[in-house]
Amino acid sequence: MDSMKRNRKTLEHELKALIIDIIRRPQLSDLASELNALGFSVTPALAESFKAIVVRMATASASETPLAGLLLDLLESPFPSGALVNLLRYIDKTGAPDTFLNIVAGGKPVREILSTVFGTSQYMSDIIIRNPGYLYWLIEKQTWERRETRASYLEDLKCDVANFQTVASKLDAARRFQRRMLLKIGVQDLLGQQTIEETTSSLSHLADAIAENVLDVLWQNLPGAEVDTAPGLAVLALGKLGGGELNYSSDVDLIYLCEDTSDDKLVLYKDVAKRFTTVLSEVTAEGYLYRVDLRLRPDGDVGPLVNPFTSMMLYYENRARPWEFQAMLKARVIAGDCSVGKRFLGAISALMFNPTLSYSPVETIALMRNRIRQNMSLRDRSFNIKLMEGGIRDVEFIVQTLQLVHGHDYPELLVANTIDGVKAAHKRKLLKRIEKQTLLNAYRFFRLVEHRLQMMHQLKTHSIPESQEEIALLAARVSRGPMGTYSHHKFLSTLTKHLTKIRLVSDSFFGGVCISESTLLLLRPEDAALTRKTLSKFGLSDTAHALSTIQSLAHGSFPHLIDRGTRESFLRLLPLLLEELARTADPNRALLNFSKIAGATSNALTLYSMLLESRPLRALIRDMVGASPLLTGK
Repeated sequence: MDSMKRNRKTLEHELKALIIDIIRRPQLSDLASELNALGFSVTPALAESFKAIVVRMATASASETPLAGLLLDLLESPFPSGALVNLLRYIDKTGAPDTFLNIVAGGKPVREILSTVFGTSQYMSDIIIRNPGYLYWLIEKQTWERRETRASYLEDLKCDVANFQTVASKLDAARRFQRRMLLKIGVQDLLGQQTIEETTSSLSHLADAIAENVLDVLWQNLPGAEVDTAPGLAVLALGKLGGGELNYSSDVDLIYLCEDTSDDKLVLYKDVAKRFTTVLSEVTAEGYLYRVDLRLRPDGDVGPLVNPFTSMMLYYENRARPWEFQAMLKARVIAGDCSVGKRFLGAISALMFNPTLSYSPVETIALMRNRIRQNMSLRDRSFNIKLMEGGIRDVEFIVQTLQLVHGHDYPELLVANTIDGVKAAHKRKLLKRIEKQTLLNAYRFFRLVEHRLQMMHQLKTHSIPESQEEIALLAARVSRGPMGTYSHHKFLSTLTKHLTKIRLVSDSFFGGVCISESTLLLLRPEDAALTRKTLSKFGLSDTAHALSTIQSLAHGSFPHLIDRGTRESFLRLLPLLLEELARTADPNRALLNFSKIAGATSNALTLYSMLLESRPLRALIRDMVGASPLLTGK
């Protein structure tokens, strides 16, 4: 938007003049043109929303200045049309525009929260519109500065729930509490007040507290209940919740475990577990808590809902498949009887990290990785940030493989959280420093993208949109948060960079092949001295441009990423190609010319394979790309 290039005070002054004009001439017909002339990209529908806000809120001359500032913030938000509509809905809900504008005039925080939330997350916007008082709760110093923990969530939730008598009203109180706390987490995330780790940790602590409280409420209201929590019944979390790295719209993967007991008690535990699952996932007038996935329990969908301790151990000793042990890496107790759950986790560890395992974790997870790819749709292969090659799942698989292989010798590796796992592996020298940084940088960026995809409508999605317009909108949403701002181009180039680097690390890790020096340079930052040194050996002085060209040849660019076979063929060719380019008069130009030839061919894999096999052909190509650009078709 061109308005960003203009002085903010000037824009506010011009918007204030426009507001006065609208008040004087409510039938103003060319408002969209007026706003476009100020540098905004405005549709007729957006202009109508703008005018409706002015008519409803500018009831006194004193209101024009704060209203101009608020409208400017909304027009500069990632999704201005949605932001203005959400403000209209908020005004309709509160019915007190004067009071609202007085608060807006009193300080920047309210404007910043509204413009960020209303223009970035429809789900968070709906929470504020449904509960207007939450906005003022958010800006209270005590609310904003308090750092929540599982204990603080649980304490506050118990206080809220204690105000009600019936089970249904207590559970509705828990749903309202979750909604309010999700709003706080989301707003602080969008305003860049929290790191990715802090956001996922807060979401997980909140889910832990809700699970514990809901189970206690159900247990305490059983006929004849004598204690506050469920003795003998444990709730295990796996997946994202188990790792303390929950998304805004993750499923929660749960397993129910109980002590060995009588048939009657087992029936009771099953009834409680069934009710607990229903309460978490059912949609009510107050919304829902969490989608529950129970398929990781023994025998999956067809297995018992609750398994006694001995039955669980027998299953894992005799019938559990390798991926089920892998899933247990993230298991932890989140509710119920902790002693039962911890005893099981201790026992299962002896099976998971047995040095005499009958299978190779590296080979098994590599096969699983390939099988997942083969069964994915074409769209998921290209756009699913979680499952696509080089995405979130690859980072998780690398960490989990290292844990299964080395966990017996290095117990400090056995952490459920992915980021903590990467750091622990590096500390044990199982990952090089550059591999650690590559994994951490990519994982944090991917998780931020995933958060922005999900928090728009609180939907479980991992798919990057296909249209350029929607990608630009996603880039603007990603820019609201802890990792800086992204233009459309910068977002795509950053996404491509991280995907390609994780592909390199994954291919090396699961293929058991050491990364060559020429390949390793693709993992290094563009300004790294070692990168410049490597490229300069081949006469490539324009480091940034040369590295970008090599990246493009090796991987393509999102969403048109190159397949693994072509990529591997190019990476084998790369050291030979660089040696040939170094013999030309201008290696920088020669590399550019080679990229033009590769881009013009209909089958890059065939070209790379032929060059690998034929030294004379490499020499011919060298002479072509080192000569006039006319020979490359330009």
